[in-house]
Amino acid sequence: MNANSLKQPSGVAKNTYNHAYMELMEKFRLMDQRISTKADDVVLTMALEHRKEIENMQKEINQVRKDLEQLRQLNDNHTVTTIIPKQKRNKNWFKLLPFTQRS
Repeated sequence: MNANSLKQPSGVAKNTYNHAYMELMEKFRLMDQRISTKADDVVLTMALEHRKEIENMQKEINQVRKDLEQLRQLNDNHTVTTIIPKQKRNKNWFKLLPFTQRS
């Protein structure tokens, strides 16, 4: 056997591999934590914006209700009654219909 055939396998020592693996897993954990925190912040911000929009819409609806009530009261106070005179009824109204007329 010659020296070239007894090469040591190329690789990394088990301790070095375990240490690098643990560091990598810690980096993944920290990144996952940051992403989760960022997602929570985004959801919270959106929820607050939606709450503001809902509150603004509720204010607008309340204002429209008040305006409508005022218009109803104004309408009730200014109701005008118009009396339409009774018209004289034609006793021969049936004969006036086009399908009953004879040529």
